[in-house]
Amino acid sequence: MSNKKIAVVTSSIGSNELLSPGRWLDKVDYHAFVEPHQLSVGDMWHRHEYVSFSLDPKYKNRRDAKIYKICPHLFLPGYEYYIWMDSTHTLEADPEEMIEEYLKGSDVAVFDHPERDCVYEEGQLVKQIGFDHANLVDDQLDFYKQMKYPENNGLYELPVRIQRNNGRTQQLALMWWEQICMFSSRDQISFPFVCSQLGIKPNIIPGKANTIRGNRFIPQLVSSHHSRVG
Repeated sequence: MSNKKIAVVTSSIGSNELLSPGRWLDKVDYHAFVEPHQLSVGDMWHRHEYVSFSLDPKYKNRRDAKIYKICPHLFLPGYEYYIWMDSTHTLEADPEEMIEEYLKGSDVAVFDHPERDCVYEEGQLVKQIGFDHANLVDDQLDFYKQMKYPENNGLYELPVRIQRNNGRTQQLALMWWEQICMFSSRDQISFPFVCSQLGIKPNIIPGKANTIRGNRFIPQLVSSHHSRVG
């Protein structure tokens, strides 16, 4: 472990090649969980071989990569802050300034969803476009209704997340991961629900996350063309 307090984390499994980080090396450690053939690439990423555990026949790669996104504290302990970004994104703003500005009053900062504000609408769209197993999404939405989770209670874009590493965010991560194990691996459905259960209100980073150059902080640079199977 280095003496830096901020870890930038990503994973690339059956996915885009990593964008080489070129900035902020004096302030952050870059960590990537990757397939074996990506381990020998020489750049500024600290590359870690991922553990293949998913038996999902269609969305194996997503689930194998997701655990590092949801629970970075289990794999990279000791940091005070984590910045997650998908392999399609890059860090272009000063990470210390982002933490100071966007973690004021909250342990987590994310991008708002520009089109929807409801997990139930998101779940129906996921089924419509075939982004996950329909039965898992149906079970998840039924469970939320049983829990009396309200409609139009917020939705976020989650290729990027900034958070503190403390007991509260670790609890959030474990509850979030349980939802993904029980139901859909589309984390945008489960994140608002888990936040509501813990009384966490994420701060909002300005701009769009899932749009090429949609924000000036951690923009998306390339479109995602990842394979969904192992």
